[in-house]
Amino acid sequence: TARGTNRENNRIDPGGSLVSLVRQMNVLQFITAIPWEVCKGSGCYVGTRTLVEALRGPGIRVDVVRPRIITPIYTATRLLFNESLRWRRFNSVATIGIDADGYAISRRRNAPPHIACIKGVLGDAVRFEGGATRASLALQACLERRHARRADLVITVSRYCAERLEELYGVKDAIVVPELIDLNAWRQLFKANRATATPGKFTILSVCRFYPRKRLDVLLRAAGLLRKKIPELEIRIVGNGPERARLQSICRELDLGAAVRWLGDASRSRLAREYQACDVF
Repeated sequence: TARGTNRENNRIDPGGSLVSLVRQMNVLQFITAIPWEVCKGSGCYVGTRTLVEALRGPGIRVDVVRPRIITPIYTATRLLFNESLRWRRFNSVATIGIDADGYAISRRRNAPPHIACIKGVLGDAVRFEGGATRASLALQACLERRHARRADLVITVSRYCAERLEELYGVKDAIVVPELIDLNAWRQLFKANRATATPGKFTILSVCRFYPRKRLDVLLRAAGLLRKKIPELEIRIVGNGPERARLQSICRELDLGAAVRWLGDASRSRLAREYQACDVF
């Protein structure tokens, strides 16, 4: 259920279910600066795309509002995109901004209700970063805080995130809506890309972008300890990112050699095979 907001022409009914609410809407507009591909947009892109596709399934019209101008620096793209929204009028029944996106939307008298969808609390993630990435994330966390505090409704993906929203942003009543998984699509992928575990190996799979907050260095150091107890251990890592050189340096430092396989960015078909062939991910 959604917390209530009263407006001249629109209402989010606090007693109504989210499903019945969206079925009454002729259009929802998602607002996001996240790159619209998995290699750059990572899990935020996957979660947003899956939610958009799920809403479109029962016939709800969903528009995705994205930046028209892309700069080499993601934070600059996000700022430019959001600042341009100050003068934009939205004709949807409701707007949904992902993470920091939507903080600058004008709250005119007849504006549609606005929902802040917080995938991961940036103010919590910033403590794991350093250098330019930390500075960039800290700025985006300030914008995300403003976004969450101005929205008519805040939804987030876990109770942990809801607790951090209250602790760091002062948002006390966020609604938890876990990330969706398209089970039918994955079952079809598994069926079309059969794979089994390699006999004589114990395989650990990791799939993520390479940022300090993902803690892949911890996984590698754990592998250095475990390989003496599990000689058949193999770590398979899917993904890429700014931490790649440092992580591979740790790998060499620990002399992990063939125990770690760097697979780079992978297609969904490749992922389906990797998930089936590992012992734990």
